[in-house]
Amino acid sequence: MLMLLYTEENWRGKRAWEIHKRELITKGEKLDWNDFRLAPVRAEQDFLKVSLMDSWFNRATKNPDDAKRLIRSPDWLGKLAGFPPELSELKDWDHAKTADQAPAGGARAATPAEELLKWFAGYETEFKELDTACERSHARLEGGFDQPFSTNVVNYVNLRTVVQALSARARANLVLRHADDAMHDLVVIRRLMDVLQSAQPTLVSAMIRVAIVCLYVDIVTEGSREGVWQEPQWMSIQEQVRSLHLWADVAESIRGGERAAVIHMLKKYPRKRLAERVVESFRLNSTPTRPTWMTAGGVYILFAPRGWFHQNLLLGSRHCYQPYLDAMGAGQDRIDARGLDQVINGSGDVLSQWSPYNMLAGVFTQNFIKGFQIASFIKGYQTVSKNQTLVNEAHVACGLERYRGANGAYPETLEALVPQFASKLPHDLFDGKPRRYRRTDDGRYLLYSIGWNSKDDGGKMEPPKEGHPKAPWSDDKGDWVWPGVPKR
Repeated sequence: MLMLLYTEENWRGKRAWEIHKRELITKGEKLDWNDFRLAPVRAEQDFLKVSLMDSWFNRATKNPDDAKRLIRSPDWLGKLAGFPPELSELKDWDHAKTADQAPAGGARAATPAEELLKWFAGYETEFKELDTACERSHARLEGGFDQPFSTNVVNYVNLRTVVQALSARARANLVLRHADDAMHDLVVIRRLMDVLQSAQPTLVSAMIRVAIVCLYVDIVTEGSREGVWQEPQWMSIQEQVRSLHLWADVAESIRGGERAAVIHMLKKYPRKRLAERVVESFRLNSTPTRPTWMTAGGVYILFAPRGWFHQNLLLGSRHCYQPYLDAMGAGQDRIDARGLDQVINGSGDVLSQWSPYNMLAGVFTQNFIKGFQIASFIKGYQTVSKNQTLVNEAHVACGLERYRGANGAYPETLEALVPQFASKLPHDLFDGKPRRYRRTDDGRYLLYSIGWNSKDDGGKMEPPKEGHPKAPWSDDKGDWVWPGVPKR
């Protein structure tokens, strides 16, 4: 009787999965883990082979002592109102929000910006090492993407620390109107985004990259509002943002770092290894000291019919992975905001009640969904859209400033930018139409996306939710307006 049960469940599960698999392949989806494995690179091309970089950005480094030389912001900077600090806080000590923000000991500089640059001057050797590493085209963690859900991962905490330090130094340079120095920091931040994706193209890495983009665009907008950027900087920024396609990165990480990884593990790993890996990586066991066979997850994996694994693959792909990918539409060009809302709200319902067909799907997709909650302020999938919108608007804003520099005023329409001041104009993510733009009576301009509600509100913004003062606009109401229009 038991053998008949196993035979029946194995046949049913495999048949259901194969049907779904053929549907996905017909749509052009890739499901083989080997299609996503990273090719090796030569040491002289590897960012992480430069001295200090491995110890800073590889959690499995063999040189942990060098991590003590990690570039950090001074403690006193954290006593200001927020981090990264506002430009107004760096312009003079009177604008700083606390009385004890000055560094202890010694005479402080005339402004917080100058004091901050004095601090970073102590990291001259470390900054040079980072610059040398950024000249290399790739990064590889040894074993970091050789198997699904590798425990050898990027040191995201150190990465954030360095990016925040670069962001703070760039702001200090903006205050002092050192445009070239601020642009140098911006270029390094942009390079670190690519290093992150090159080293480990997983969903977590993609979402950390999205969060770094927020810091990057803040520097761009602040430099624009202050009138610091000139033609060389506008051209450089335009080139840097042109290749940023956040939704495409997220989509690829869902395909490879999530779905293909899960398929590979459930189909290729021996049961014992799979049980140990699932219990370890996804924390099915609330008491980690117990042996694998004493956990619910371990017992399930060790004794369940393989057909149940196929049913879990089917459920996770059909109700979570693929709906996300479908709602993303054409990746970098269009997304379906309403569809993403429905996926986020509906996938949990399918997986909430336990059954042998959804136990593992619930575990894997739960970690997948959590990956979307890493970015600050709002739900992760909205954050991707927000930051990609800012990136696209930055690209257009660079063209507008270059046009104004050459012609003395902003153009009547965005089409006037092509091809001299912009190779092409990015569409609005939410309806595929050209970005909304008009000149204003004060000699400035209004540039905006229709935003998450997919409705043109004429450039009217809704204020951000309380508690999110750095967000440029509300999550899901009103239009998303470019905040970097220069002052007049």
